[in-house]
Amino acid sequence: MFLQNLDYCLQFFFNTWVNVVHCSSPFLSPKGGQGAGGHGITTSMDADRPKRLGGRVMAGPVSQRRKKMGIFSKRKYVEAEKWPEVIATISRAFEALREEYIFGSLSQLKKEGADVSQISRDIAPESELEDLLKGFQLTCMMGIAYDYLKEPKEQIAFEESLSSRLGAKEGSRPWQYREKYLDCKGNIPTLCESLSSDIHRAIGFPEPRKEFLIQFQGGAQILIILCQVETCNAFGDGKRASSLRQEIHG
Repeated sequence: MFLQNLDYCLQFFFNTWVNVVHCSSPFLSPKGGQGAGGHGITTSMDADRPKRLGGRVMAGPVSQRRKKMGIFSKRKYVEAEKWPEVIATISRAFEALREEYIFGSLSQLKKEGADVSQISRDIAPESELEDLLKGFQLTCMMGIAYDYLKEPKEQIAFEESLSSRLGAKEGSRPWQYREKYLDCKGNIPTLCESLSSDIHRAIGFPEPRKEFLIQFQGGAQILIILCQVETCNAFGDGKRASSLRQEIHG
């Protein structure tokens, strides 16, 4: 199972984070928009939302983006009756990813000599740490999810259902963090820096500050890809998930 390899992936990314930030992957670009392949890593800000949602107004319908990119016209749309299963799968996978991300980050910091003895490896339910990670995950995956939803009204309904399942309804703390991360406008380094800073604050400003920020920032880029991988898997698109997964190892 891919989640079992997350600790290795995090360590790999932590040791090479500078190179990965400057990579030319078609899914991961230092400019947060277009990489060598012209796709760019997909965040909610990159996706075209059909109406005002969560304080955002997106430009143009999703169908226009699909037509331009071609590949999206071949995607299989998922009907509403299957959403509960998709949402439950995403929810379980995201919970595991949050836990692995924090555990893997702290384990790597410990190996490098940082004192993490006063920091819990567990994420307390409804804590600020859990809420900011939920907001980050929603930011990273919703653009992917839209590709499997045919109509704008379906995209809206799915987003609302998933947000409700994750406790991220409008006005909630996870929702507020998502709004903050959307303000990064798809710039991946800025998005990851923002998450890293928020985590550092949420766990009590441990020292050495620079080392903690570097580790969390590097791992955040892996987390983005893994959230998108699990989203694709939940929608039954194993081929696309496999393609994204390969980006972790370059």
